Amino acid sequence: MAVPSKPIGTYENADGKTVVEFLASGKAYFSLYGMTADCTHKQNGKKITLTCDGEDTVFTVNDDGSLAGPPDSLLARMKKKP
Repeated sequence: MAVPSKPIGTYENADGKTVVEFLASGKAYFSLYGMTADCTHKQNGKKITLTCDGEDTVFTVNDDGSLAGPPDSLLARMKKKP
């Protein structure tokens, strides 16, 4: 799968309780157990940096279009919602 120019759309973890919504404007929303934070995102190749409250989280775009976040975290694997 080709790397999208921007990660537009909504991604969630396996239990659906952690959600990241990437907007075309560079804004993003990170929701964890119903609490939502305003964030920003930028992409450099297969790496996407999500910045929330000054904290960066780096995701890697997998070949299947899913996102790999920090291992052993709620963000370890995020799949795009249909």
